[in-house]
Amino acid sequence: MVLRCRRPHGHRHRRHGTGHRRLPPHYAQYGGKAYASTLLLRFDLSTGVVRAVDAGSPRLYRLRGNSLEHMALQAQFPLGMFEETAYDEQTFRMEPGDRLVVVSTGVHGARSATGDLFGEHALSQVLVATRPTPAHEAARAVVAGLIEHFGSKDLAADAVVVCLDWTGRPPA
Repeated sequence: MVLRCRRPHGHRHRRHGTGHRRLPPHYAQYGGKAYASTLLLRFDLSTGVVRAVDAGSPRLYRLRGNSLEHMALQAQFPLGMFEETAYDEQTFRMEPGDRLVVVSTGVHGARSATGDLFGEHALSQVLVATRPTPAHEAARAVVAGLIEHFGSKDLAADAVVVCLDWTGRPPA
């Protein structure tokens, strides 16, 4: 899955130095009153190189085999929060068989009725346990574990889980 920002007609991304990117002018439309916490990912299908911008609070994890790695990206301002924000792209490489998982704050920051954080430990247990299952089942299991932890389907915040299995490009 590739997440992209829609550009107004005629607007182009402009690079500012190595790894910097200015994204479309959402601030001009909303004046900072509305903004989007998002994770922008751009995949090079031939190499598996991923360019990422963490514009908000989603978290990114990569499973390689049964090893789970939190992809600690530089946290940057959400899209549209401030005028003329430059975003730093970071890169990493996916290998065939890798699984990429994105979760929103409503998942990694959810607390139970007693105040216990769902957090990294519970999330990693579910992700590693569901490694052999299809990506959509892994996402479903994360949400089910979150609902069980929270004690209700009426969650306090959004709960977004995106799970992608990278197969690489088939041989020509």
